[in-house]
Amino acid sequence: MSLPSTQVIRSLRQLARTVLMCYLAAACTAWHTQPATPQSALAVPAEIARISLIDGSVFTVREPRVRSDSLFGLDANDQSRHIALPLASVRTVDLLEPSVGRSVALGAGILLGLSAAALAVIILLIASGPSL
Repeated sequence: MSLPSTQVIRSLRQLARTVLMCYLAAACTAWHTQPATPQSALAVPAEIARISLIDGSVFTVREPRVRSDSLFGLDANDQSRHIALPLASVRTVDLLEPSVGRSVALGAGILLGLSAAALAVIILLIASGPSL
């Protein structure tokens, strides 16, 4: 049995780099409801927040800020549109945060996929027989 060629090894390394970059870019996140008031939930600047109002309306707001008795920001769907919501009408504030469970599941899936690809290459090399 011969060892895999340099080109096969190079291809596998490139595949591994690509998969790793996709994994890092995915950065599994999920919406997490903040248990505190909007003022304390947004005390640390957030890039994006999902705001649910008492009447059932939901807004996704970029760069949310609390000033006086209102929450201000940009509409995430149309950043040219400014949003101002009275704090008294805010029911919940959800922030986009990393999700450990999703990250672990994605990592395990990637590892399983890479293992299957490596096994397939080994099987193909064995099946092709010795090369001179």
